[in-house]
Amino acid sequence: PKLRGHGVNRARTVNDSVRSAVVVNLANLDEVFKIGEKVTPETLKTKGLISIRKGERKRSVKILGTGALSKKLLFSGCFVSKSAREQIEKVGGSILEK
Repeated sequence: PKLRGHGVNRARTVNDSVRSAVVVNLANLDEVFKIGEKVTPETLKTKGLISIRKGERKRSVKILGTGALSKKLLFSGCFVSKSAREQIEKVGGSILEK
């Protein structure tokens, strides 16, 4: 490392505890879920909206406000962006804190 540096992928190996969140848009949720269903990372995985590879650590899920939501849904165990939170509450859905 003294002569050639640490390499371009050092941040990925040194700071391994930091993981990016899996992103899901509201438009995708509107297509897949029915009225009143609970949205959790487990239900997103069973419905095929997110995939976690074998041996990979559990990653957090973030809901983004891209698209429109027309159904009342219950969110639990997910991070929610500000625009998504506004749309969810506008429709009558609720967000349980993580």
